[in-house]
Amino acid sequence: QQPAPTPPQVSIKASQTATLGELVMQRQNMTCTWSSVVDGFAATNQAYISADGKVRVDSTASRDGMSATGHAIYLPTASDTWTGTTYGWTDIFSNNVGFKGTFTLKSSEEKFDFSCASWKVDQSKFAIPTDRTFKST
Repeated sequence: QQPAPTPPQVSIKASQTATLGELVMQRQNMTCTWSSVVDGFAATNQAYISADGKVRVDSTASRDGMSATGHAIYLPTASDTWTGTTYGWTDIFSNNVGFKGTFTLKSSEEKFDFSCASWKVDQSKFAIPTDRTFKST
C-alpha cells in the first residue's frame, strides 16, 4: 500500500474565518485561538493541530463569576474529552471514518474568527491524561 500523497505546503493565514474542520483539512501544523459563546458562557479556546489530523482543544468558559475548563483530543479514530473532574469520555469512531470523520461534531460546523500560527508539534499535547478514568460513550 502506498502512502497518501502529501498535500502542497501553503502558508498559514494568521487570521481566518473557518470551521475547525476546515483548519484541520489544511493539513498544517498550527495552533489557533478563538472566542465563542456556548449556552451563554463566553469561552476562550486554543487548538493544537498537527498535519496528520490530531487536534487538541483547550477551552475556558465563564459566566456570572463562574468558570470551567474543558479539554478534548481528537484523533483520526477516537476522541477523548475531560473537564476538571476525575473522569472523562472516550468516543471510538465506527467504520474507520478516519481523518475527515474526526470533525463531524456540531461545533465543527460553526465558523469562527481564528488567529493562527505555525507550530512545532509537541506530541505530549495528544497524550491522554493518566490521572483520569475515561468512560466510553
